[in-house]
Amino acid sequence: MANADKLLKSAQKKMKKGLPILGKRDYPGAIQDLKKAEIEFKRAKDFASLAVCYSMLADCYEGEDQLFMAGSAVSNAIEAKVRATPDAIATMVPQLKSMGERAVDCYRSDGRHDAAADVYSRVAEHIAPSNLDAATGILLDAFEIMKVEDRLKSGIQFLKKAALLFMKHGEYDQAIETFNEAIEVYGQIRQNHNISKSVLALVLIHLKRGDLDSANSVVAEHAQYIGNDEGQVIDKLLMAFQTKDPELLEQARDMHILKVVDAECFQLSRKLFVQAEADDVL
Repeated sequence: MANADKLLKSAQKKMKKGLPILGKRDYPGAIQDLKKAEIEFKRAKDFASLAVCYSMLADCYEGEDQLFMAGSAVSNAIEAKVRATPDAIATMVPQLKSMGERAVDCYRSDGRHDAAADVYSRVAEHIAPSNLDAATGILLDAFEIMKVEDRLKSGIQFLKKAALLFMKHGEYDQAIETFNEAIEVYGQIRQNHNISKSVLALVLIHLKRGDLDSANSVVAEHAQYIGNDEGQVIDKLLMAFQTKDPELLEQARDMHILKVVDAECFQLSRKLFVQAEADDVL
């Protein structure tokens, strides 16, 4: 660890001091020191120091105009910071948001929109348990940015992720609103298979709330887009609630499609409950 700390100090000097011949800071030399320090911090599981190391690497890569590498370094710094203080994430929300925005700016400037999407998603996942509004806000803001840039096919994943987070945390009104917006976008970009998956998610939400009428309505509204796999499980779910048949509900939950859809949908399906007619009589 002592050697790793020396490497950090060496890198700091190279980042500040100009080279006599080239007349610029020695970012390449600093990067070499930091990569060596990274290995030692990882080996020691010193995640706080590792986060500092990655942040310095990001500064160096930006100085060298290597924006993809800079974005990757910031992204790694986020993960290291979270691992260093997992119980203090609630107090780090502003900092994590700021770091996420920096990584996204680097990736987008380099044309790596998928990598930018991944950063937003991971930051949102980290802060959602302590600040759902901030997490979904990150995702919805990201979607608006992509929409302005006419990149709906890339941006829709932010909207979907926000909807799934609302679903996961029981904010069903917001989940319904966001899934409905996602369905409109999927229609614009002609991704009918994702409309079908979104309808299944909406059906699960409505049934969790005991609102069979709304579940039937959303199916009727989007019937032409519902795929065969989603259609089969939706039909069985609706019938289970219509007839109050727990066994039929269990059959629906055991269908393959619910085991391969988004984890949030699978988990919500496990929370559904119907009471048999016989129980009502008793």
